[in-house]
This record gives sequence, C-alpha cells and structure tokens, in this order.
Amino acid sequence: MAQRLSYVDTVLDRHAAISERTPAPWSQLGSDDAASKWMQVSHQLNAMLGMSADNLRVVRGMLHEDGELVVPMYGHYPVLRSAIEASALAKWIAEPDDQAERLRRSFSARIADLNEDRDLHAEAMKAAALHAGVELSLLKRGDDAFKLGDAKARAEIRGICLDRHIPWTGVSKGLPGYASIVRAVGSAGDVPGNYAASIWRIISGLSHPSASRATRYSALEILGESKDGVLRARVSASMNWTQAALSVATTLTLDALRLVELRLDSKHPRRSSAFGSVPAT
Repeated sequence: MAQRLSYVDTVLDRHAAISERTPAPWSQLGSDDAASKWMQVSHQLNAMLGMSADNLRVVRGMLHEDGELVVPMYGHYPVLRSAIEASALAKWIAEPDDQAERLRRSFSARIADLNEDRDLHAEAMKAAALHAGVELSLLKRGDDAFKLGDAKARAEIRGICLDRHIPWTGVSKGLPGYASIVRAVGSAGDVPGNYAASIWRIISGLSHPSASRATRYSALEILGESKDGVLRARVSASMNWTQAALSVATTLTLDALRLVELRLDSKHPRRSSAFGSVPAT
C-alpha cells in the first residue's frame, strides 16, 4: 500500500506537467479543439483529469495521516470511485487514433452532460419555487435562458456531426454505462479490463449505505455467537479492495495522461496537399 501511495505522487506530478500545456494548432488535440469549436476537447479532458487527480490527492491524505497508514471504513470508496470514472472517461475519449471517433466520444459525453444538466436544472427550479421565495417572473427568465443555451449547444453538436459525417445516432444517446467504459479501457498489461470493471462495481457498492455489503467486503473477526444465532464481530476496513481500487485509479489516470500527451505531441495529418496526404507523427 505504501508503494501505491507513493505512486500517487508520480501521477500527480505528471498531471501537473501535462495540464499546463496548451494544444498547438498542428497537434491532434489542437485539431480536435478546432473541430469542436467552443466545446473544446482539451478543456473537457482537462476537467476530467483534474477531477481524477484531485480525488487521488484526497485519497492520499485520507490513507496517509501523520506518517501512518490509516484506512477508513467507508469514506474513501466514493472518492476512489470518482477517480476511476473520471480517468476512465478521459482515456475512453482520448484513446482512438481516428479523429472522428474521438469527436464522437467527446460529443457523446457532452450530450450526457447536457442531459444531466437539464435534470438538475428542473430540480433547482422546483426547489426555488417551493422554498426560495423567488418571483415567478424571475424563475421564468432563468428557465428560458437555460433552455435557450441547452438548445444552442445541442444544435451546435448536431451541426458539427453533420459537417464531419459523424452519425448523430451514435452521439444523441449519450454515454454507455460506466461499467462498459471501464471495461473497455481498464486493461493494464496482463490484467484485463473486466478486472477493472469488477473493482469499480465493488467499490460502487461499498459507496452506498449497506450493512451487508460493508460486512461481506470488510475484514471480519467473529468474537462470539448468541444462542439465537446473532454474531458478535469486529469489522475493520479491507486493505485488499482499497489497494485494488487505488491501483485501478492510478493506472487509468496515468494511461489517460499518456494519451493526452500523445495527442499533444502528434501532428494532425492534413486532409490533402500538393504532395498528397501528410501522415501523422
């Protein structure tokens, strides 16, 4: 565990260096930004990887306190889950060599965000109407402005897809489930993506208030049993699931950072020139 925690520092240093870079116009990521207009892919990836790095930083502080290894019972699981999801999504978007596929994935994530934003806005409107005492006219203006922005963003995405021959049906449905995304990008060496998806599922389950899951997936020491079959036990945090989840989170984050660096350093091939197509490097 100590070695894995020290590895977090390596990942955070790598993130700090890469996140400071601005995509050059000739780079693959610079071309992705130009194609995506104001919904720039680099900004999207920076936000996702920033979330992953921030969560890893928090986990490091939670697990390493005053020079000692401390494993909480519950609190680190939601943070690790968020780090895995953010880094897996960033890797999934940056992974394809084909620009059209990178854009399709980026726009699918944008549509998923717009759908979530719409649902959250609806709840915010309800809350404001019920408890905030806001005038109805102000609420309506805010609602109208939100709907206008939402429609503009969706129309922009659809227009870019049409211009670049990206099938709208592959974008409009949003993202696949996180289990599918983690499974697709979670392989590391000889470790298959199915393993990463299983770890994600386990810590997702441990992120919810369930006495049975907390007991089954924690270190359990039976101290006694009553005549009615009621066990008296000591439950402590499992090092196994914590270490596995931290390993998946750091590996995915580093993989995503490597891909972003690749897209920053590789030239985007021009579609045509006087001498034919120009290959990427």
